Order: sequence, then C-alpha cells, then structure tokens
Amino acid sequence: MAFAENPKDRVARQVVFVGLYDGHGGSTVSQFLRQELHGLFESVDKAQIPELFLWIKDLGGYFKRFTGGALAPWICNTANTPPLDLESRATQAFFEVDRLLSIESQAKVCGATASVAILHSIDNPARPFFASHKLALTVAHCGDARVLLCSTDGGFVHPMTEDHHPDTPVEATRLRRMMGSALITDSFGESRWMGALANTRAIGDLRYKPYGVTPEPEVRTKLLEGQVWAYMVVVSDGVSSILSDDEIVDLARGAPTPKVAADRILAFSQELGGEDNATAVVVPLAGWGKVHGPDKTLALREFRRQQAS
Repeated sequence: MAFAENPKDRVARQVVFVGLYDGHGGSTVSQFLRQELHGLFESVDKAQIPELFLWIKDLGGYFKRFTGGALAPWICNTANTPPLDLESRATQAFFEVDRLLSIESQAKVCGATASVAILHSIDNPARPFFASHKLALTVAHCGDARVLLCSTDGGFVHPMTEDHHPDTPVEATRLRRMMGSALITDSFGESRWMGALANTRAIGDLRYKPYGVTPEPEVRTKLLEGQVWAYMVVVSDGVSSILSDDEIVDLARGAPTPKVAADRILAFSQELGGEDNATAVVVPLAGWGKVHGPDKTLALREFRRQQAS
C-alpha cells in the first residue's frame, strides 16, 4: 500500500547546510567550495581516508608530524570501525578539497576561509529547522568568518567560532609547537604568518601547507532547545573587522525578514567605511521575532555613525 507524502514532512526531515566561503588571492578556491563542498559532505567515505592520509603526509613539513586529528580512527584500517561522525566528515571533506585542487596551479597562490553551519531537527515528530524546538547545530570552521547565535533573552550573543589568526592563543600554540615561529607584523600592525597570511587555517594556499596552514576545521556542536535562540548570523571578516559581535546581532533585531536583517548589517558596516568584500547570512530559528530587552549597542552605533559622517 502506498501513502502520499506530505510536502511539510519532506522539509522537516531535511538537514540545512549554510556555507560562507571568503576567497583571497583569486576566486578559484571559493568558487570550488561554493559548487562542491556540500556534495562532498554527503559523498565522503571512510574507505577513502587511508589514501587521503598518505596524500596529506606527502605535503611534508608541518604534516610530517600530523597524526590524523579527527580522522585518526580510520587512517590505517577502515574495517570494523565506527561510521563517520560530523566532525570527521567535515575534516575529510575539507582535506579532500585541497587534494582535488592540488592539480590547479591557482590553488597554490590563492585560498579561501570556510565556515559551515549544519542544522538538523531532532524533534519527534520532526519540524522544519526554523520551527524546531530541539535543533542540533554543528559548525565546521576554518578561517575568520563569524558564526553567532542571538538569544531571545536580552539579545545576548553566543559565538560559535574563533578567528584562526596567527596571534590567537590556540593557533599560536599549535604553530609554535609544530613549526617554531614565523610570525611577522606588517606596517599596519597586523600579524601575518610567513609574512603573508592573516589566516593560519584555510583551504587552498597550497604552497603554504608545509608551513602549518591547515584546512583542518575546528568543529563545535550545540543543542538548541525551546525558543531560546532567535537567529543565527554568519558574516565574513569584511563585517566582523568593522562591527563587534554584539553590534552584528543587535542590527538584526526586529527585522521583518532575515534578508532585511542581513541588509541592515551590511549597510551599517559599509556606512562605517568598510572596504573589504562583505557577506552576511541571517538564519531564523524558533525564537525569531521574540527578542526582548534593550538594544545594548544602539547608543554606540549612533555615536559611530556620527563619527563616520
């Protein structure tokens, strides 16, 4: 006996994939990520990991001492091993992009940061992500985009990412332990790894891989329950270098649609003189439209607007 499927059921069972790819030195890597990364998340197989690990080791330098990270359970033998979880799947997919791009000459001199947020309803019965009262969020992050959650209680911000810059504690420790020091401050006072790169985790930039520039993502998960969270915001460093996390989430408050909220964020960052390419994505959650409490950065934003003009 056949049963007709309700279209709402199909939406409720879907996993939402939000990716932000910020290219530098060219668009080869960022365009490849836009077209292929979501498919790689689905298609990677643990049986491919031993061969991928051998390719990683052949990068040399930093990766001679690489022990596999989240891929470690599968690097020698995939028989009788557990299935891939989201952290290992993300790690395999990010490294696989580098391997696939290794035949592209442009990928040696250009790269991209990549921040991916995966939303999966675990309600029973399932609901669409924007109405789900029990939602699993997984963020795989490589670079300096920002993934921010805004709470309904006071509009407080919860960051799901940290910047992968050479002078941040996690990256400075990782690189110093494996590579010594190659940190140079440029004439603008910005820290650059090998005197060239602002990000120490990136996809592409293949000529810098032996010096510790890894595509290995930092993966964080969070269970979002009830109507505690109003929305998620994903922004490139063209926005986060101008605006604080609190300003970003406050600008989205009270917007009638996520697109209007994203437009507000971009417009204000440009009003303050932002010159870098800027991207903002606003994803509604179960508490959309229910943020209460004062706008904490309203006075600050008005002051900054006056100073900019």
